Amino acid sequence: MKTDVLRLVATYKCNYGCKYCLARDIPQIEGKISKKKLVQCADYASRCGAQEFSITGGEPSLIDLSEYIETAVQYFGKISLLSNGSKLNKEILEKYVALGLTNLSLNIPCITEQDYVDLTCGTKQTFEHLLKLVDEASKIDGLVLRLNCVLVDGINDNLAYVDKYIKFAKDNNVKQLNFSELIPAQDYAIAKISPIAKIEKYLVEQRKAIPTFVLDWGFRGYLSDGISMGCFQYPLDHRGGQQGTDYYINLFLLPDGYLRYDFWHSESIIM
Repeated sequence: MKTDVLRLVATYKCNYGCKYCLARDIPQIEGKISKKKLVQCADYASRCGAQEFSITGGEPSLIDLSEYIETAVQYFGKISLLSNGSKLNKEILEKYVALGLTNLSLNIPCITEQDYVDLTCGTKQTFEHLLKLVDEASKIDGLVLRLNCVLVDGINDNLAYVDKYIKFAKDNNVKQLNFSELIPAQDYAIAKISPIAKIEKYLVEQRKAIPTFVLDWGFRGYLSDGISMGCFQYPLDHRGGQQGTDYYINLFLLPDGYLRYDFWHSESIIM
């Protein structure tokens, strides 16, 4: 088996209530992955070709991530953190970078205050904190900052908003930006009429025009078991193609201590 990323779900807990999040119904259990288990899974994933260790959640910044970063840096060249930014600040980020953190991805669906509050159930204060964090993080040596925007129907899934977001990134010295949208994992037909497909020509033009600006876009698939939904990075490219059956973009180390192919796979790779 081959994989690119070992993705640690540090916790299922989250302090936000994003309306577009399909993982809201996952039980808010508090897990703690032992160093021994992390070493075991890191060794396995690295031997399968993984070069990146990504910390996600829930909201991973709700807990101290120091030990995870210190351990993972022994196996992977890229250590990334995916966060809503609410519990991060300059001091915490500088500490994590000193331990080995190389990349920070901030989930920012909207860059206008009211839309942000409406979508995340956050507040004016959390929005202002996030804007300050973007400015501070972009200036930390050794840290690559990326912004992630999930396109939401009727709010930010249009060319005008995408253009405004790209300008926001440039103005804040952010050189990496990703747009994504949620689609049913097996419904590739939706990809042909999706908002991303409609603005793809513009995104291609923007990427060519600014060689130093990393601009990506694509899908995140979701599956439903009829009771709850979970969103995960599905092995799709942005055209809807599927990778080989022995290849997984991500392996997930979940708070229950099991390494799985995705959130919902019934069998574990390592117990």
